[in-house]
Amino acid sequence: MKRIILLITFILTASAAAFSQNTHTVIKQGLDSIVIAQSKKEVFSYDSKGNIILHVQYNWNKKNNDWIGDYKQEYTYNHNHNLINIQSYWNDDANDWARRRKFESMYDGNGKAMNIFYWWDNDTNDWIISTKYESTYERQIIYCWGDEVNDWIEYEKIEYTYDNDSNLTMEIFYENNNVAIKDFKNEYMYDNNGNKTVFINYRWNNDTNDWIKYSKTEYTYDSNDNQIIYTYYEWNDTNNDWEVGHKFESIYDNNGNKTMRFYHDWFYSTYSKTEYVFDLSFSKTDLIIPKTINYVGKDMLTKEISYKWSETDWEQSYIITYYWSAKEITVEEKISK
Repeated sequence: MKRIILLITFILTASAAAFSQNTHTVIKQGLDSIVIAQSKKEVFSYDSKGNIILHVQYNWNKKNNDWIGDYKQEYTYNHNHNLINIQSYWNDDANDWARRRKFESMYDGNGKAMNIFYWWDNDTNDWIISTKYESTYERQIIYCWGDEVNDWIEYEKIEYTYDNDSNLTMEIFYENNNVAIKDFKNEYMYDNNGNKTVFINYRWNNDTNDWIKYSKTEYTYDSNDNQIIYTYYEWNDTNNDWEVGHKFESIYDNNGNKTMRFYHDWFYSTYSKTEYVFDLSFSKTDLIIPKTINYVGKDMLTKEISYKWSETDWEQSYIITYYWSAKEITVEEKISK
């Protein structure tokens, strides 16, 4: 036992001695806000390392001709990069932010991640524990807190299957009522480049004791692996075939930026398009992008211009403007000695 402890101590000491910490600062362009004029606005703040610490959404108040709070997320990190996210909503009566939910994310370093959700209780003025997610490579188990037993109770489970290239090929979702009961299933297919080409969702039928097709999405890519077509279908029991619901078609520039996206919805008989405008002076590596948004592009996105088809021509719906500014952030690098 003593020899094992000495060996571990040596490995840790040697590992620490093999690396030194180098800290320096760099200038990057941070996303400050996303604005739809007189409609919605999202504002972002960051810490000295470029991690997002605040994300606030506002709605335009036409009566007061001003922005009013809607939704706020605050983020804190510890030395292990574990995350605490507190979510609040604007309370008109109190004219202040009201806490709603807290999310704690932890990772044990052995391939196991854990997320815990809490709800804010106005009566006790404290957080009430609610749900826990434990995730590994093979599965995710979801628990709810049982006040009666003062412990976690398993109520849902997801099992994952992968191919030889570690691509996720299947997810099976189970409900738990003392025994695992199948709920729904997702299947994925990929091309030779690892791009997802097909996604199929099934629902479990207890009467037939079998999986029933529900929806399907097909993805098509160009020679640069840019996704150019996204088509969504739903299963039609009457025709016993897939029925197209909506489709996205995208166009890209030479840098791989999506510059145009067309959207056709057969369910609601709508047709629209979005133009994306980029500043090519800054690539994605020059940017600080909040993980809370779905960013489009390889360079600095500055505008999204949306149109809807109005019988004979395109009619502009709205413009989304992205505002950036230079920020000095601290970068830590491990350098081998």
